[in-house]
Amino acid sequence: MKTYLANGELSEEAFESQIIGLAQWGGWEYYHTHRSQYSPSGFPDCVLVRPPRLIFAELKSEKGKVSADQQIMAGHSSPVPVCRGLLVAPVRFGRDKRGFIVYAEKIIGPPGTGKTETLIRRVEEELAAGIAPSRLGYYSFTKAAAQEARRRAMDTFPDYERDDFIHFRTLHSEAFQLLRWSREAVMTGKPLRQFSRAFGYDFSEGGAVDVDLEEHEVQEMVLKTLGDFLLFFTNWRTNLMLEFEPAYRAFWELYREALPYGWAPGVVRLFEERYREHKAAEGLLDFNDMLARVMEEDLRPSLDVLIFDEAQDSGPLQYKVLDHWLEGVERHYIGGDPDQCLYQWMGTDPSLLMGRPCDKETVLVQSYRVPWAVHQLAVKIICTTEYRPRPAPGEVLQLPLTEVLNRFASLDGYTGFILVRNLFLMADLIEELYQWGIPFENLRGPSPFKGKTAANILTMRRLFRREPVRVEDLWRFIGKIPQKQYFKRGLKAQIQSMSREKVQLSISLSDIRVDCSDSFLRDPLGALGISPLTRAYFDRVLERYGESALLERPQVTIGTIHSVKGMEADWVAIYPDMSRRTWLSWQNLPREEERAEDVEAGRPIKRDDGFFFRMKDAVNYLVKHHRINVDPSELFRVVKAAGGGTQPVRLGKVFKLWSLPIKKEEEDTEAAADSHAGHYAWSGDSGAAREMEALLGKVGSGSEK
Repeated sequence: MKTYLANGELSEEAFESQIIGLAQWGGWEYYHTHRSQYSPSGFPDCVLVRPPRLIFAELKSEKGKVSADQQIMAGHSSPVPVCRGLLVAPVRFGRDKRGFIVYAEKIIGPPGTGKTETLIRRVEEELAAGIAPSRLGYYSFTKAAAQEARRRAMDTFPDYERDDFIHFRTLHSEAFQLLRWSREAVMTGKPLRQFSRAFGYDFSEGGAVDVDLEEHEVQEMVLKTLGDFLLFFTNWRTNLMLEFEPAYRAFWELYREALPYGWAPGVVRLFEERYREHKAAEGLLDFNDMLARVMEEDLRPSLDVLIFDEAQDSGPLQYKVLDHWLEGVERHYIGGDPDQCLYQWMGTDPSLLMGRPCDKETVLVQSYRVPWAVHQLAVKIICTTEYRPRPAPGEVLQLPLTEVLNRFASLDGYTGFILVRNLFLMADLIEELYQWGIPFENLRGPSPFKGKTAANILTMRRLFRREPVRVEDLWRFIGKIPQKQYFKRGLKAQIQSMSREKVQLSISLSDIRVDCSDSFLRDPLGALGISPLTRAYFDRVLERYGESALLERPQVTIGTIHSVKGMEADWVAIYPDMSRRTWLSWQNLPREEERAEDVEAGRPIKRDDGFFFRMKDAVNYLVKHHRINVDPSELFRVVKAAGGGTQPVRLGKVFKLWSLPIKKEEEDTEAAADSHAGHYAWSGDSGAAREMEALLGKVGSGSEK
């Protein structure tokens, strides 16, 4: 067994911490003898168990030597069927016999510092060095970053075509391709709506829409109904790879004040059971299932180089897939920024990026996008990695929406984003844009300029001004109009045939008037099915900008904050309203990060459901501050008897901690009466409580309180 680290020495103690952390992440229980001076020599440092496997692991530094007793112990354990004896030592990145990576670089880039630009340069360098595009993978959380990398590579190497870069996509879409799965067998869109009807779960539109499977990226869900929350919890738990009980407790801690009526453990379990059985019965997979399936079937892309962008927005499941795909890869580049983690509510964890070892860590510090004023505002909110703004003053203003729209109505060639925090807020924004007559693109739904509506309106206007139009434009216009109601028999077939065979031909209204009905001539847009609301919107667009607006790409783009990852604009307006659930989550996550810092520092934490601590920290604290040597087994026995135990706890990231329950005080007088044992009141049987009181009494008698 090997672990990989950056260049430099790694102490055995630090190495042990890495092994224990990896074991906890993988669901293994572990034991480590804290003091071994009175124990028989040769017993391994760590015992790891995850049924049906049992591992005895002796840890050594790179220069450490194995004693004779340790060799004897390893020899005795290896023949046992369910047991494996291992000598575990750290090694620097290098290709071992199984073909693991030989070099890894981690690139940390705050906003605008060129993180993606740096990764794209790595793409160009690898291609220039002779790596075939089909052997180079570029994966990102959003499709925008992967598409930009592919576009840049094609610009630099014009001999390559789009289809040469088959591994430039999201992790989910790569899993879809590896499995050779069918679109009809994905639990989204129509299959999810069928599940909804079969069991009576109501999903909002955002949870059951059809998606582009090959370009799939994770999107935020609309959380309105009980069904929305049940589906969200199921995906959230899968991303975190947690068992039901700890996942339910952590989810309750984050969202309990926003959960809908009817939420209960039994309801959630029943939903998960029905969801799982329905997928199995119908032969369906959701996107998380695809990630799990590629590991079960040992599927991975054939790559020499793997690049992973936006890594801060990945959780334990995505990283497990990434590590699976790294087998056989020669070089690995990973990039991200912990301050730009936007999906922490979904179970992503930026600490997984920061804690990954590498041969080289590149930290970018000069932003070429963020001006001084925006930088000052940003660092007041969050700043894990320091960086310098670009030398421009910039501007940060607080304006009403009407003033924002007034400015965005005339961008003079510049581009602008108008962003909301929650998807349901888009409806009000779209209504305002309709009233103002501002052309816009919508990254999270339909818009009048998405599709051919604008082009068809322009064709109609030219046709009814008696101007000739190209036959292919005319076919695009009338192709969707029902023939029986609006045209004589044979007209549409004739126009379609000419659009294929005589593409340069132009036709005027006088050429086809005799074959058009009066209803078409009176209301051509009505025949096309354009609603009065959309027609009124385009009337305002034409009045404000003229027909040229129908030919140009809109300068204004709307979406959620999450939808523009990997994109840029000259002006950005953020609509700061948010749902109650988002507000509560936003309030909770900073506290969770503070609690994580407490755990890392060895301090216990208190939550509504108990006290949480690491056993080694409790033992070390008693020794350091009170000179009391408490055997871990004694402390373990007392904690278990008092109703405590171990459980995974999510505090920014997942820890496996010891817990002690808090007794609920029914009256203040009872709470005061219980306080003689210190400032804790323990639940459990009275004998265990007395032992805990005695232990706390020892602590209280120490020299330092």
